Amino acid sequence: CIRDRPNIAWLVVWSSLGLVLALTVQVRRVDERRPLAWGFVLVLLATPFWVPTSWPHYFVYLPFVQLFVIAKAVEERDAPSWLRGLVGLLCGVSVLLSSVPVFQLMGGKEVYGASGALFVSNALLLIASVAWLFARLKKAPLVESEELESGAVK
Repeated sequence: CIRDRPNIAWLVVWSSLGLVLALTVQVRRVDERRPLAWGFVLVLLATPFWVPTSWPHYFVYLPFVQLFVIAKAVEERDAPSWLRGLVGLLCGVSVLLSSVPVFQLMGGKEVYGASGALFVSNALLLIASVAWLFARLKKAPLVESEELESGAVK
């Protein structure tokens, strides 16, 4: 258990935070119009991995993030079809797990909250977002550090 090894837990927390921050910095190469939105998406989706509790109200952002990621997959027609399909599948399962019908099928808030359905929904959305960004980063032009320092990059 990760709680038995606090040093490993902190290593996981800080390394995942570093990964999210590094990806957030690189987002500008993928989406010049909405780099701040992608930064918020990544931080929101990564937060449940850093917080030791996962109360259902912590996931209030899920519908907005689901809509944002699905909209990116739909609006960018030049993305590979496998990538759009993967993002669509992961987001679809995420929407299903965080839906009211699944909540009712599970029998109420205690069972639903304890099942981890919202955490899994969040994790699927994080995987979809990171997969989308990494695939888009592979085709995005590299930004030279001098351009970043001079402010030449939009």
